[in-house]
Amino acid sequence: MAISCMMMMSQAASSTAAMAPRDGEGGGRRHHFVLVHGLCHGAWCWYRVATALRRAGHRVTALDMDAAGASPARVDEVRTFEDYSRPLLAALAALPPSGDGERVVLVGHSHGGFSVALAAERFPERLAAVVFLTASMPPVGRAMANTTDEYVSFVGADFFLDSRVLEQTNPDIPGNPEIFGPNFMAQKLYQLSPPEDLTLALSLIRPANRFTGDALMRDAGLLTKERYGSTRRVFVVVEDDHAIPVEFQRRMVAENPGVEVVDIAGADHMAMISKPAKLADLLVILAWYQEPGTNAPSLVVQPSTSHSSSPVAASSIVHDTSQLVANGRVLRHPRPTLELVADGHILHRPCHVGARRRWTRPPSSTPHARAHPPMSTGGGAMELGGGGHESVERRRRHQHHFVLVHGLCHGAWCWYKAAAALRRAGHRATALDMAASGAHPARVDEVRTFEDYSRPLLDALAALPPAGGDGDDEERVVLVGHSQGGFSVALAAERFPERVAAVVFLTAAMPPVGRPMSATTVEHVNYVGVEFFLDSMELEQQNADIPGNPVIFGPNFMAQILYHLSPQEDLTLGLSLIRPTNKFTGDALMRDPGLLTKERYGSTRRVFVVVEDDRGIPVEFQRRMIAENPGVEVVDFAGADHMAMISSPAKLAELLVRIADKAHEP
Repeated sequence: MAISCMMMMSQAASSTAAMAPRDGEGGGRRHHFVLVHGLCHGAWCWYRVATALRRAGHRVTALDMDAAGASPARVDEVRTFEDYSRPLLAALAALPPSGDGERVVLVGHSHGGFSVALAAERFPERLAAVVFLTASMPPVGRAMANTTDEYVSFVGADFFLDSRVLEQTNPDIPGNPEIFGPNFMAQKLYQLSPPEDLTLALSLIRPANRFTGDALMRDAGLLTKERYGSTRRVFVVVEDDHAIPVEFQRRMVAENPGVEVVDIAGADHMAMISKPAKLADLLVILAWYQEPGTNAPSLVVQPSTSHSSSPVAASSIVHDTSQLVANGRVLRHPRPTLELVADGHILHRPCHVGARRRWTRPPSSTPHARAHPPMSTGGGAMELGGGGHESVERRRRHQHHFVLVHGLCHGAWCWYKAAAALRRAGHRATALDMAASGAHPARVDEVRTFEDYSRPLLDALAALPPAGGDGDDEERVVLVGHSQGGFSVALAAERFPERVAAVVFLTAAMPPVGRPMSATTVEHVNYVGVEFFLDSMELEQQNADIPGNPVIFGPNFMAQILYHLSPQEDLTLGLSLIRPTNKFTGDALMRDPGLLTKERYGSTRRVFVVVEDDRGIPVEFQRRMIAENPGVEVVDFAGADHMAMISSPAKLAELLVRIADKAHEP
């Protein structure tokens, strides 16, 4: 007896709710999702969806392709598309044999569709399903590069706005790397995403090759009917995607007979960011559907030429204008308007998930030398405030320039919420990656000294217009250092005191005048004890010229000590992006007691923000540093953890503006 699609999906949703552990606990069928990002992005872009899936009790592996995200490789070192996709291929090869029940749901977004297609050809027996989230979906028997060529022809060269072609520094790689432009990202990729996520992305995108001239990408015999073509493939059509127009998405579906189709409305190209909860629900339903023992009939979706773009499409429902074949009967169903409820919990509402995919063909053939765009861009006007604080917009007396410096193992990305809040209020915010941090291309064993590590900050201040004259206030920045970043801002204040309106130490290392900076690190370690750092690790030093060993934070340390009041999704983000870092306690500059002088560093206006609930730098140690620095202003900040810019970003933005206003008073 045929069952309607609505009933099947409702049954799937109910069973999913029943078997998914609440708050990540309990038993039930747990799926393993392997998530693959698109061009210029990394595993980090899945942070919201990965958190939602894990919270429901599922296993999630979000991977950086080579030279993407936090991968240590650089774009000119990745010679082939197979090398680029190696992290995915290696992860699938490492799975237990399929007979042991380890079959994963593989999800590719945007350009990541090519990597998951290659993986499906290599390891079809290890895949329960391959999901193309508004992704490149090449057909059997044709070169994968053809899909890229057709897409570029479809949208036209001007479509990519300010995206850029970069110089190719490796002659063994055909074609040039590309990087997305801020306008392209804002208008085509993130137009429905939160402004802070655009800020985050602009701080993290990296140059990438499309590999359209790669031998593997040009091989018409690569994808076979017997392997890639035999896998269960699902295409998620994102109706509001401005990067891969819905018409081109449906063209790819039409070229792949037998592919199931699901519609999502109300999301942009970055569906995992603009509608993460709905996408997570959908992925679980797709994983559950057709599992052995579910008694669900086989479902084949045959693409239709007609399409309704009604905005009431439900993310959990198969495309309503396609023909649904179950047990030999053709079924149709209307778009639902009901909520799907299981055990009293709403599983799905008819609000929708969308994803947006983007491919970068530059607007011209002119090469560009810069490999990294500005770290971030401003958002629309938005009032900040809450908790009794007056809005930043109303309080602002000046448009200030904030320069934000991260702590150990982190990067500019950790400021994404606070920086977005400052920009929405009309201020300028420059969040910087120190060398070998965040998306900076250097590796930890290439950064020999603390001065080299702090070079991006020193160069940024050196490049500022000279202070003085009527424009004095406008040319002086508010320098904000967090945690270990306190040492970098102290060095910058010593070198450029005339360009700094104030130096803010946000629960940061604050060295006193006349003592080596490394002494503060040693005192902190002695204060908390070695066991304090839990599962953090000291790594082997690969460069004999660098004294000491690099360190990297452990997941338990981050969860319990650094992020204990932050949203769970931000812990997921942090775990996907931290990089090994040297503390440089043996560095000559760090050990120089004469480095920080009363006349320069000591003459700047210094403000210490005491974060009362910080477990990373206990409040008692914060106050000890203050006591060693006479004349420093002190502001108490409650309700935040060590990552105050993440756990309480709006409140922090308010505070920074008040500090800046005072710094610019006559």
